[in-house]
Amino acid sequence: MVLSMLPDALMGQGELPCEGFLAPALFRAGFRQVVTRKVPMVSNEMEVDIARK
Repeated sequence: MVLSMLPDALMGQGELPCEGFLAPALFRAGFRQVVTRKVPMVSNEMEVDIARK
């Protein structure tokens, strides 16, 4: 979901969600386990959420 919003945000036409919003939303959607990890990228780190039903 977030990656699909990235092009609009980079062109100044959209907004990225706030950091940390996805994990609580996944719990509300019925996922039982959500793990958040920082993944090293080329120039920075990216936060990745892994959810399991």
